[in-house]
Order: sequence, then structure tokens, then C-alpha cells
Amino acid sequence: MSYRTSHPSDTQALEEIVEKFGIPNLQLVIDLRILQDLRTMLDSDGDQFVAELINIYLTDSPLRMQMIKDAAAKGERTKLQKASHDL
Repeated sequence: MSYRTSHPSDTQALEEIVEKFGIPNLQLVIDLRILQDLRTMLDSDGDQFVAELINIYLTDSPLRMQMIKDAAAKGERTKLQKASHDL
């Protein structure tokens, strides 16, 4: 099934990807247009790539947030900058 052609909106198609790959329902705070552009550029691999990207973000974000908190608490400006940028 092509998500690109079977759904009326890009947002709805991306929500279907989230559901298809078992990614927890997200409060999306990302620019869906960017994800849609990635899906389009990668054609048949686009859905899988976007799902993997979201999974990486969900796995990595809590670690980055802890690094930010730790660096801020210790006044480690360089580490704070790097963790913030990485997030």
C-alpha cells in the first residue's frame, strides 16, 4: 500500500506510518513537511526511513535531555551546547 496516494493529507499519512511501525503515538513537535519531503525523496524506502528516524529520536532524546540537565547543573557550557545541538 502506498501511503503517499492512499490518504488525503500528508499529516494523516505520517500518522499512518507511526501506527504501521508500532511507534508510540507522538505529540508531534516536528515539522511534518520535512518528514514528507524525506518520504518523497526516498520513494519506496521513505516510509521505513521516516519510521526509523522517529524511533532514533525517541530513543536518543531522553539521553540528550539528561545530558543537558547534567551539564547545566554543573555549569559545563561546552557540554550543554553540544547536547543541545545534538538534540
